[in-house]
Amino acid sequence: MKKKPHLGGAMVIALAVLVGASATAQAQDTAENAIKYRQTIMKTLGGHLGAIAAIAKGEVSVSDHAARHAAAIASITEMMPDIFAENTGPDSGVKTRATAAIWQETDKFQQVIAVAQAEANKLVEVASSGDAGAIGAQLGALGKNGCGACHTGFRSN
Repeated sequence: MKKKPHLGGAMVIALAVLVGASATAQAQDTAENAIKYRQTIMKTLGGHLGAIAAIAKGEVSVSDHAARHAAAIASITEMMPDIFAENTGPDSGVKTRATAAIWQETDKFQQVIAVAQAEANKLVEVASSGDAGAIGAQLGALGKNGCGACHTGFRSN
């Protein structure tokens, strides 16, 4: 006589998947949540930039970490188009340093992001060389052409 498979565990797993999918679908992208998320992403970016700068300056002896920080920086620049939702500007009622120019000059803003992405991808290539001088130079190019261009035109202080 064949035993019938016990479906209790499978049913529990299926229910858990459905509940999890339902909770995900109900996530609320309120302006406050979206701005907090964006600020967290940008602080994370700043952390990686600071870490790779310390490596390039020879302040720390973990030069093998440069490539990993560069990869994280490039990954974060790929997220940037998604973290400036329409309802997250200065008129949202939530404190933010993002200026209205982001949504008023969308094409220009997207071009600045594209430059930042290109410079970050170059940093990934350079960082794998382990050449601190080259890493520092490319970090400077990213800072000037990517980060600086965005902060100058699209961020208030």
